[in-house]
Amino acid sequence: MSSTILSTKVLSPRQKDMVLNAGIRLVQYDAIKITPVSFDADCTACDALIFTSQNAVNALIEQKTGNTALPSMAFCVGEKTKALANTLGIDVVFAENAQALATIIIEQHRHKSFLFLSGKQRLDILPNQLKKNKVRFTEIHVYDTIPTPNKINRSFDGILFFSPSAVESHYQLNEVGSSIAFCIGPTTEKAAKGYNEKTIIANKPSIENVLVQAIKQLRIHD
Repeated sequence: MSSTILSTKVLSPRQKDMVLNAGIRLVQYDAIKITPVSFDADCTACDALIFTSQNAVNALIEQKTGNTALPSMAFCVGEKTKALANTLGIDVVFAENAQALATIIIEQHRHKSFLFLSGKQRLDILPNQLKKNKVRFTEIHVYDTIPTPNKINRSFDGILFFSPSAVESHYQLNEVGSSIAFCIGPTTEKAAKGYNEKTIIANKPSIENVLVQAIKQLRIHD
């Protein structure tokens, strides 16, 4: 019998095909909603921008006008965030996670000043490291993460989680059961461990790699 997974994020058609073509059934919904917040900031008052998610870049793009001036450089977490930030026409330095990005900034760019565009539920890793090492930065919240849990009266072989917020949202209304939690990164896995007995983390922090891990695991045990 085919395995069934639940994705707590609606996948793109190509991502959905990855799952279905592997012979795995898919149920999906968005466990969180991202809402941009209006903000007022002089982006040129700093040497560089910091983004830790695509949501922050999208919030800037949504508010940006043709006359909005930006610094020439940005630092971000993740390849997809980097690709999106590149559309702003600025040079982008990226790292795979917040701790690695903090290390790059502290060791190579600590003389610069930064504007950190973040969500209200962001993790403390990066700002705490910057404060500890006396790196100058200003933080502005540019989007909200709103839980949108959906009660699902069935069990799954695996559940895909892409943020700690999605984990908390999903389990507001749903029982834990015996599902394996497939997680995009260590902070998401940490949140899932509070509920799921078994967790598996992606080798790279991407949606596609979460899917690869789920397909590998559930094909073996199918």
